[in-house]
Amino acid sequence: MNKKTAWTTGSTALLLFAVLGAHVGVWASQLPAVADKASFSLGDIGLRLMVVSVASIVASLLVGRVIDSLGRRVFSVLGLLVMAASFLLFGSSNLEGLMGMAIFLLFGVAIGILDVAVNTVGSDYERSLKRPLMIGLHGAFSAGAAVAAGLCALFLGIGSDGLLLTTGVLMFLSAVWVGFAKFPAMPSVEAESAEENIQPSNFKFFGLPLVIVAIGTICFFGDGILEGFAPLYFSSDLLNASAELTALAVGSFHFASFAGRVVSAFVFAKFGRDLVIILWSGLGCGLSVTFFIAFTDSPYFALVGMVLAGFLLSPVIPTTYSALGRLGGTVSGRAISWLTSGSYAAFTVAPAVSGFVAQSSSLRTPIIIAGVCYIACAIFALTALLNKADAPLKETVDA
Repeated sequence: MNKKTAWTTGSTALLLFAVLGAHVGVWASQLPAVADKASFSLGDIGLRLMVVSVASIVASLLVGRVIDSLGRRVFSVLGLLVMAASFLLFGSSNLEGLMGMAIFLLFGVAIGILDVAVNTVGSDYERSLKRPLMIGLHGAFSAGAAVAAGLCALFLGIGSDGLLLTTGVLMFLSAVWVGFAKFPAMPSVEAESAEENIQPSNFKFFGLPLVIVAIGTICFFGDGILEGFAPLYFSSDLLNASAELTALAVGSFHFASFAGRVVSAFVFAKFGRDLVIILWSGLGCGLSVTFFIAFTDSPYFALVGMVLAGFLLSPVIPTTYSALGRLGGTVSGRAISWLTSGSYAAFTVAPAVSGFVAQSSSLRTPIIIAGVCYIACAIFALTALLNKADAPLKETVDA
């Protein structure tokens, strides 16, 4: 691939990841306002978020079955258009009743479509350059989320509806740009037969791909707990952190995640081996969460733990997407859709389980469970390494 093609296709991949992250930043910052606008109770918003998650799971699995045959551009543009429609409706419609529920359903469909499309494009791009780039692309996702949330805070004066409508318009413009952008080449059957490092199209779910999906899903489960319950844990009687310190802890976790992805992108490119990265990242993050956050009475010590956890955890999910994409070969979109659907399932279940556990014991227990999840990821990676199950991944890196 020449430099011009690498630049233009890379720009497409970076934009898609940044936009995917931006929707997270806007949604996270505006969700309370959306709930207040419709006077939703906690139960009401919980039900609607569950609809979003279920719709995302179904959409990602359906897209995964056809994206390898219909192409990445179709679903990248479709995902952005549906996302644009969702934000425009959030900012202009009554969110109560069945119509409101349909808007949340549409939003979930948009997330599922776009998530699979974007990560598959990222997989195509790193394969086309024969370099591990997924961690860096996920860094663009983190940057997009941070910038979008910051801009929402900066322009809060136009109101929540104004921010949601503006986001919808920007999503539509992104869809137009992506419609004419240059995409990385998809893995072809010809390349599959000519190169050993591209896996065959009769690729099966079992074996190493199942291990990778399990690692990613368990990691997402831990993320669902940590991101949802860490703020509650900091502000509880267990740590007695101020509102400012709690906000700093959450912000530091996400900033450290972005910094970790930037750093680990270079580390991965130099040293390779997906499961080794997952092993040390999962172990380090699990120990940080357990001993720096869960087993302390000092909010400042826990703050250090949040920074360490965000930094050490950052390469795990991008690495799993990268590994699945390379293992999937000509059906990389289908392989990636399994992890995408698993992630939304984990994010749906984790808060409910954690809430029950916290009510039965204390807020410290869900934090410990999150730490155990990350250590479990390391154990899965270690088991696969000891059984030399990562041979197919080593071949794709060596190639």
